[in-house]
Amino acid sequence: MHTPENTKHSAEHLPADCLMIKMSASLCTVVVIVLLFLSLPTCSPDDRLVLGKPLSAGNVIVSDDGSFSLGFFSPTNSTTPAAAKLYLGIWYNGIPELTVVWVANRETPLTTGTASTSTPKLALTNTSNLALYDASGRVVWATTVVAGTAGSPSPSTGAVATLTNAGCLVIRSPDGTALWQSFDQPTDSFLPGMKFRFRMPGNNSNKISGDRLVSWKSPGDPSPGSFTYGLDQATSLQIFIWNGSHPVWRSTVWTGYTNSSHYIPRISAIVYLGVGDADGEIYMAFSVSGQGRRARVI
Repeated sequence: MHTPENTKHSAEHLPADCLMIKMSASLCTVVVIVLLFLSLPTCSPDDRLVLGKPLSAGNVIVSDDGSFSLGFFSPTNSTTPAAAKLYLGIWYNGIPELTVVWVANRETPLTTGTASTSTPKLALTNTSNLALYDASGRVVWATTVVAGTAGSPSPSTGAVATLTNAGCLVIRSPDGTALWQSFDQPTDSFLPGMKFRFRMPGNNSNKISGDRLVSWKSPGDPSPGSFTYGLDQATSLQIFIWNGSHPVWRSTVWTGYTNSSHYIPRISAIVYLGVGDADGEIYMAFSVSGQGRRARVI
């Protein structure tokens, strides 16, 4: 049966050996979980960026356990008459088919094949931010850590950007405080350990807000597509999928707290989906039992 979720995910370019699984939950009726049963590499390069040592196109950072890579990539069929489009992203490491779970510069692709002798690079700045530079040295994407504010260090105090084993790129101060993380800016993928957040009205806003997943435009184009998954600001804690501005699916209205688990036959794994409330922020998160499994909601 052709469902809105199927339509939303049709732009995903998935490995042929992925297993597609549907599950039910009180907050989100149907999601798709992709479990990749593939062996992990036994060794990996450095998992972090430090001041003065940028990441250039052609190089990667790999998480400590070898699960994820951070680097520059060109999607399938991502070409122009002059050059291929280049993006900074995070993908599953060590599998045959590129499967990207996060993209930094979705709307501002870089290009390769120019006459410049320089290459694009990602660098940690002396203000504890990450900045993505094109071959001409122009900043096309950057984080927004404000040095000197509460919880953030003064310039040049030794912040480090690390790719975690969960696939999250995190900027940390020397005392370990997280200053910025890619999990707080999802693109089209919801990973284990990530909190998909819903913020209730407060002193600074009368609106409900929250994270959103936005589909790729096509398998070869990571720019924002037509389908969006997230909280409807006009309703009380109800998840929607939109095609543009038109709703094509909605969950039941959330009225309380739940923690559910789902056994999936034939794969010896359980998907745990939980919803919690902390400091006025409601969040949804999931995990998968067992070792050596890669999963995401798309």
